[in-house]
Amino acid sequence: MPRERRERDAKERDTMKEDGGAEFSARSRKRKANVTVFLQDPDEEMAKIDRTARDQCGSQPWDNNAVCADPCSLIPTPDKEDDDRVYPNSTCKPRIIAPSRGSPLPVLSWANREEVWKIMLNKEKTYLRDQHFLEQHPLLQPKMRAILLDWLMEEIYPPKLHQFAYVTDGACSGDEILTMELMIMKALKWRLSPLTIVSWLNVYMQVAYLNDLHEVLLPQYPQQIFIQIAELLDLCVLDVDCLEFPYGILAASALYHFSSSELMQKVSGYQWCDIENCVKWMVPFAMVIRETGSSKLKHFRGVADEDAHNIQTHRDSLDLLDKARAKKAMLSEQNRASPLPSGLLTPPQSGKKQSSGPEMA
Repeated sequence: MPRERRERDAKERDTMKEDGGAEFSARSRKRKANVTVFLQDPDEEMAKIDRTARDQCGSQPWDNNAVCADPCSLIPTPDKEDDDRVYPNSTCKPRIIAPSRGSPLPVLSWANREEVWKIMLNKEKTYLRDQHFLEQHPLLQPKMRAILLDWLMEEIYPPKLHQFAYVTDGACSGDEILTMELMIMKALKWRLSPLTIVSWLNVYMQVAYLNDLHEVLLPQYPQQIFIQIAELLDLCVLDVDCLEFPYGILAASALYHFSSSELMQKVSGYQWCDIENCVKWMVPFAMVIRETGSSKLKHFRGVADEDAHNIQTHRDSLDLLDKARAKKAMLSEQNRASPLPSGLLTPPQSGKKQSSGPEMA
């Protein structure tokens, strides 16, 4: 009897050992499987993401209208969540993307000129402007927008934080202002660096006055001409209709009014058909600037001479805006009787201009 019990106990121990070994083996395989999941081959991972994108898109034909209607939509991937739209409540309809224009930039020693130009063009597609934004704010008028912009141009020193808090008469503290500012920055996803009109004008002017002996690092153009064109653009932005045009086209159109079509195409990459509407819209503003004259270059204490043209001087911009609108109405009345726009400021032919230097007015 004891012998049979010992044999039975031995068999049970052997059975438990075998079961434990099987369990250990299963656990070991499970850990290896987990390691395999986290150490997938990069090529296999990319292939998986590609298959996911194809499965979601299916075999449907490409719909360009759908892309234009929602340029912010992204194909979700396993490693990225769906991104929120930047302006979900905006009525801004993204413009149909025009064919990429060739780069007018020279060869750069510090970067690839094609990459730099591509980044500049992408910025213009990223930062859109809604020309119908006033429809969402019925209590605001275009004149109010012009007054606010004129105030910004007139401001010399921006108020300090404690001054902002003081004028609220205790409605909010400095810390509350900073908290709200942070909330606004997060809502904008920190997208705070568009390529402005003046930035485009600076690029066009540098290319126009390019000197082979110097790098494209510091401005090499006449500062007085830059001020004249910049004042035309400052006047144009006070009109809400400027939102119809991208910044690059506005800067190229202003340059056209002070030079020629040939120079504009050379430094901007645009063709006449690209800027024609903007040039015609800008005519009354250019006429006012030409009649009133431009400001002279001023030098300020503490400002380097090479940066003097970057100091924005304030003029009676609202009065000039009223004059421009009056001229616009006058030209519209004249154009009703004549099919040709009599107010279009056509620059003289290249052969009739000064032969020295770029063709600037």
